[in-house]
Amino acid sequence: MNKHQRTWSLAQKLEALQLLKKERVGQASRPLGVSTTTLYKWRDSFEEQGEQGLTRKQGQHKDPEFERLKRENGN
Repeated sequence: MNKHQRTWSLAQKLEALQLLKKERVGQASRPLGVSTTTLYKWRDSFEEQGEQGLTRKQGQHKDPEFERLKRENGN
C-alpha cells in the first residue's frame, strides 16, 4: 500500500487490521500509508459488520427508507 492510495481492497484492509492487532495504531498506519482515523473506522466497521463492513463504501446506503428520507429532505 502506498501513501497516496485512495482505495484499498478487502485483502489490504484485513491485512491492515491484522497489523493493528500486533502494533499500536501509529506504528501500524505509517508503513501502510493509511491514516490512524481510517484504521479506527475500518476496525469499528469490521467489529460491527464483519467483512461486509469493509466492502461497503461510505455514504452508500442500501436501505430504501434511508434513501426515501434523503430524497424527501432534498439531499
